[in-house]
Amino acid sequence: MLTVRHHHEWYNGWGYPDGLSGVAIPLLARILMVSDAFVSITSERPFRSGCTPAEALDEIIGYAGVQFDPWVVPALEKIVTQKAHATESLIDKTLDLALEEEIEES
Repeated sequence: MLTVRHHHEWYNGWGYPDGLSGVAIPLLARILMVSDAFVSITSERPFRSGCTPAEALDEIIGYAGVQFDPWVVPALEKIVTQKAHATESLIDKTLDLALEEEIEES
């Protein structure tokens, strides 16, 4: 319950409902705030297009220590960049397999 209640509290105290700041904000609320922002920024909305994960990450990094917990943001960064790397690696492997099949068929 406290996680949901406080996930709009800004790290610097500007948020709501109680104006909590820093570690006074429950850890799970700080994590939820960062993840909710990432999903919101990357999602399509009726009034705007979603951003790429890299663009969303840049936006969130820019507000680390202001809106977002500066210790939670690097965790998101690690997850996003590892996922991007894993996806690129899978694409490379798939392309390599396709090239091998093409060579074998020749």
